[in-house]
Amino acid sequence: MKEAYDKMSSKSKQFIDMSSENDATIRILKGTMMDKQNAINEHLNTIALLKQELATAKTETERVNKKLISYSTSSYVLDRIFQKQIKESKSEEKIVENSKGSGYHQVPPPIMESNCRKKFEGG
Repeated sequence: MKEAYDKMSSKSKQFIDMSSENDATIRILKGTMMDKQNAINEHLNTIALLKQELATAKTETERVNKKLISYSTSSYVLDRIFQKQIKESKSEEKIVENSKGSGYHQVPPPIMESNCRKKFEGG
């Protein structure tokens, strides 16, 4: 009986030692898993930020492209249509070619309070 008890005692001790080793291994694996999960979360956050920056850049690019299109359209209007109108008005009104702002007439300054005579309202 003593032999069976000793055998059972040694097996129990081996089981406890193995159990403690397994617990240590599990703790190490959990720590490693948490480190890797944190690294994955950091990468996911970086990806989300980069996607947001990309969306902002796309929006800005679209805005700039629309401005360029509007500028090119305005340039077309100024180069083609407006020039034709100026040429027609030059032939009709004989505008001086050397004047500053060719195609424009001299216009008096706008009427403002500073340019008008003030009436004295006294009593």
